[in-house]
Amino acid sequence: MENEYIIMGIYGMTKVLFREYRNQDSLVSTFWEIEKEDPVVCDLELFWHVQRQAVQANTKAVVVMDAGFAYVGVKTEDALYIGGPVTMDERSEYEVNRYLESHHVQRKGYVIPKVTLVSFMRLSAFFCGLVTNRPLTEDDLFADEMLARQMEAEIENRLTMYRLDSSENDWHHYSYQAEEEAKHYLEMGQESEFQKKSGNIQREHWGKLADTNEKQIEYECVCAITIVTRTAMRAGVLEAVAYGISDVTLQRLSKAKNAIEMLQIQKKAMETFEKEIKRAASLKRKNLHVERTKNFVAKHAFEKITLKDVAEELALNPTYLSRIFKGQEGMTLSEYIMKEKVELSCNMLKYSEESIARIAEYVGLAPQSYYTKVFKKVTGMTPGKYRERGLHG
Repeated sequence: MENEYIIMGIYGMTKVLFREYRNQDSLVSTFWEIEKEDPVVCDLELFWHVQRQAVQANTKAVVVMDAGFAYVGVKTEDALYIGGPVTMDERSEYEVNRYLESHHVQRKGYVIPKVTLVSFMRLSAFFCGLVTNRPLTEDDLFADEMLARQMEAEIENRLTMYRLDSSENDWHHYSYQAEEEAKHYLEMGQESEFQKKSGNIQREHWGKLADTNEKQIEYECVCAITIVTRTAMRAGVLEAVAYGISDVTLQRLSKAKNAIEMLQIQKKAMETFEKEIKRAASLKRKNLHVERTKNFVAKHAFEKITLKDVAEELALNPTYLSRIFKGQEGMTLSEYIMKEKVELSCNMLKYSEESIARIAEYVGLAPQSYYTKVFKKVTGMTPGKYRERGLHG
């Protein structure tokens, strides 16, 4: 009965359902009120699928995928715990209902939460710690000692052969010195020199990262984007901007249809970073407090931001912050915040179908009448006119 309260509590907070089985197949604890909505209870095949993988795993716990939805199976000396389902991707109500129907769930209303894999693993460790009355981490449950030993032996055994193959096949890595030179030219805004150093990076410059050519190119692109992201921040590009470019580019890279498209995505990322670095370099002597202020505004652009908020975050006097900010940027902090919010909303007007009222809410400038007033002050036109221009070229 005690475990049932734990199960109910975790479900109430997270919508992740756990179940307790004894003798590996006898259900003794769950959230009984939603039993008829539970795919594991409604479909024994699904239960056996998770149970088999949990029992056969080299770890105390295992994440089991089923049609894109995830479960966790945790085995102890006297019990089996099954958690889930959860999803790591956005799912429509239709997709969720189709999945539940495939497991004979008749009653609608079961919520399948969206969580990250790491969060799911941590929650599973937290749950097991509660029911076993001892603190556990995800490493206690998911660490595969056999895999660790295999990897240690494989690295040791293959390293010598890899070095031999590298020598015979001329797999050499892009040198650290050349990388540093390329980064230096990028920071200094010397585009032609940067292109000379980095623009002709062929496969051999990165070593052999994968067995297939397409995967090799994908990993090369990831390496290149990661290096340039760090370089951009070192050159003065705001963290929020640099990481934003990196994240958006890597997300797009993951959807690339072929190697040619991957290389085109990487090229565009490099061009975007070059532009941002040039913009950062064009600023004269930069005050660290002002740059931290701009970074704070970039990170919280979708929220309401005041001078007081920023001053408290930076532990500065608001009057002092206001003075040094206007001295460097030529505008007040309030004007800068409005400009950033309007620029952000411009992209939404161009590339989304959200209503103007909804966009005003997103960027913290609601109601629409206030947003329109601010937008016109910054751009010289109304949001509607701006969107119309974007649609017609």
